[in-house]
Amino acid sequence: MVRDSIVGLWGGDGERESGTLNLLSVGERKEAMQGVRHGGCNCGAVRLEVRGEPMRAGLCHCLTCRKETGAPFMAFAVWDQSQVSVAGDTRSWTQTTDHRHFCPSCGSSLFGAHDADSEVEVRLGCFDEAPTDLNPEYELWISRREHWLSLVADAAQHTRSSLFGHINAQ
Repeated sequence: MVRDSIVGLWGGDGERESGTLNLLSVGERKEAMQGVRHGGCNCGAVRLEVRGEPMRAGLCHCLTCRKETGAPFMAFAVWDQSQVSVAGDTRSWTQTTDHRHFCPSCGSSLFGAHDADSEVEVRLGCFDEAPTDLNPEYELWISRREHWLSLVADAAQHTRSSLFGHINAQ
């Protein structure tokens, strides 16, 4: 069953993939070449589909993103909600106006949505294909970037999150 867990934007049939090896079929490869990306959580209970190219992609080094991912930064890309479909139940926690969704079964971090706009911020790590063809255009909270990480070439560097007013992080 598909839940309207955010703002009534989710579609899909709610069916889970079966099997232990997640290889893309010929049809899925064709879709990927046409700008459709698939992803999901580790256990397969939640599946995502994004259509078209993202509005932007970036990295965030803030404390909130570090704690959400358990990593020194979070990589993400942003699509309009009309381009994103989610099948399966998610849970979320909220920091101010940012709703961060994860799988309640396996805990995989999947996407975030904001009250202030119709954007969905998809975590790059949830896509089935790795590596992705997406390149970060900017980095946020570089003051918290680990000293052993290099800056991303040609990506705009922001000391905090002032790039977008709706991002509320630490």
